[in-house]
Amino acid sequence: MSLILERTTILPSDDKKLAKAMFRQLIHEQAKVVVVVLGTGAEAETTVQRADQVARTGVWRWVCWARKPEHIREDVAELKGAGDLPEKLDTTRVFSTSFGDEVRDRIHTTEPVPGITRLMQSYVRAEK
Repeated sequence: MSLILERTTILPSDDKKLAKAMFRQLIHEQAKVVVVVLGTGAEAETTVQRADQVARTGVWRWVCWARKPEHIREDVAELKGAGDLPEKLDTTRVFSTSFGDEVRDRIHTTEPVPGITRLMQSYVRAEK
């Protein structure tokens, strides 16, 4: 699959320190609503591509692709409203964060690969 991404930051999978720094900057230092896609493989690629497409519909919307979720686990734990998300990153496909760096939505791996409508809902929940 050839990915054409305009609104996506792909965190490096071979440099944990850089991945953490990029995640922190994207979440905390920029005024954005972010959908974070976790993992690798065809389903993650499809989700990233769809999330990027939805992100183009709003000025503040962005996508972060964390191919190695364990690299950002500690930073996720510091987010408002994270609850048990840090412990359950392996069973989470997507989560979204608000302008105030609060987790507002989560899509579990038990749910189908999210379509455009479900990803739009995730952005809207983060924008409230």
